[in-house]
Amino acid sequence: MTGCLPRWSTVQPGTGRPHGDSWAQCEAQRTVIEGYLRQRVRLSKVRTLLRRQGVAVSDATLRRFAIAELGFGDSAPTIPIADCGPGEEVQLDTGWMTHLAADATGQRRRFRAWIFTAVLSRHRFVYPVFRETTESAIVACEAAWAFFQGIFRILIVDNPKALVQTADPLAPKLNPVFLEYVQARGFHVDTTRVRHPKDKARVERAVSTVRDDCFAGEVLIDLEQARAHARQWCREDDGLRRHSRTLQPPRAHFETVEQPALRPAPPEPYDIPLWCEPKVARDQHAQVARALYSLPTRYVGQTLRARADRTTVRFYAGAVCVKVHPRLPPGGRAFDRHDFPAEKTVYALRDVEGLARQAERHGDAVGQFARWSWPSSAGSPGGMSRGSVATHLVALPVVCFVSRGRPGRPALRRVGRLPSPSGSSSTRQGSESPAIAALPRLTGPRESPYVTHSKMSGNRLSPASVVLGAPTSTNLHHSDRGRR
Repeated sequence: MTGCLPRWSTVQPGTGRPHGDSWAQCEAQRTVIEGYLRQRVRLSKVRTLLRRQGVAVSDATLRRFAIAELGFGDSAPTIPIADCGPGEEVQLDTGWMTHLAADATGQRRRFRAWIFTAVLSRHRFVYPVFRETTESAIVACEAAWAFFQGIFRILIVDNPKALVQTADPLAPKLNPVFLEYVQARGFHVDTTRVRHPKDKARVERAVSTVRDDCFAGEVLIDLEQARAHARQWCREDDGLRRHSRTLQPPRAHFETVEQPALRPAPPEPYDIPLWCEPKVARDQHAQVARALYSLPTRYVGQTLRARADRTTVRFYAGAVCVKVHPRLPPGGRAFDRHDFPAEKTVYALRDVEGLARQAERHGDAVGQFARWSWPSSAGSPGGMSRGSVATHLVALPVVCFVSRGRPGRPALRRVGRLPSPSGSSSTRQGSESPAIAALPRLTGPRESPYVTHSKMSGNRLSPASVVLGAPTSTNLHHSDRGRR
């Protein structure tokens, strides 16, 4: 009789009872259920879809049928990868740990940890941090090399954004700051495939172990105490426990086999650079770390890449370094006069000596007047600061041109606003400043080197023509315009 029963009526394994009607309904829908499972549809959704077709089965029966008849939940067989050579590979992963003790306000802050696991010896190093950033990863690597007393040749990492910008099995793109660090320390980075935790299984399993065995139940005041506790746990607890795979304590195995094969640890800490993309403003300055740095005129309006370390700041246009400045604290301003046009640098720097030298090229009297107005020169009027003199020479309408009037007419006939020693200015027509009043009155006709404002033209002069006597229409007498 038993051989004549249909397949669904066979007894359940281990119980001796025959299957019920629900099992028979699952057997009738075998092809449909198998198709859903091949499409990776969840069993709860498969049960919903069967109910829409009029097939009502319980969730427990459907699960037992899928496991027993369709192989649902069976994991594919895995092949373990052979261990690497001594000092070859170390795996890196990060995960959330626990909370610190409550502070004065009653707040408890949660922290993460970077976990390093040597592939051969399984010796671990744990470095707690608050945030998963590129800077914290570099600091953790530096602490790991100091703990292991050497650098591994290959670092196997997952694909966190702090380290890997673009994940790819063959050509991943690393973060530029981390890539620069890797090149400086001379090791290779091997990234795993996305959503393949078995590619770094030795450290993947260690996250829960570190969280439960190292930090669970501990009262930690701050991050420094958490780091000290993690270091002690790695050396005294986890490092002395016999590993089930190697049957050796990880610390002794590492010190005997792996440590002699490591590359030497760096003697000095790594200077983590700051990379940013500032835009060159109209004043030819770009801001990096709240300090201003000058750049050549041709880069105005462009966005450059800047790299700042402890000593220098470098600006790049593409792959070309276009400017190097010493690093300044926040609020500082680095000014290179060669970045600006030569005709504007002397005014931007308030270079009074430069203005006086330029005035000397236009005559001894003009140069004498310019140097006599400088407060550091002997006999100059006291009370005017260096900035006031520069403003006086650059921005005020002190006009100098040759008087071509009749003999006997004074050459210095009219003087514009000139700062007085007290800081006030005179705007009355015909008034003279102390600097002009002290100069000798010359009444020569054409040969007079002193220059005045043209009474007939009524035009004001530009700052350049005021000091340097530029040949413009406004600094010539009206009687000479026909000769131009």
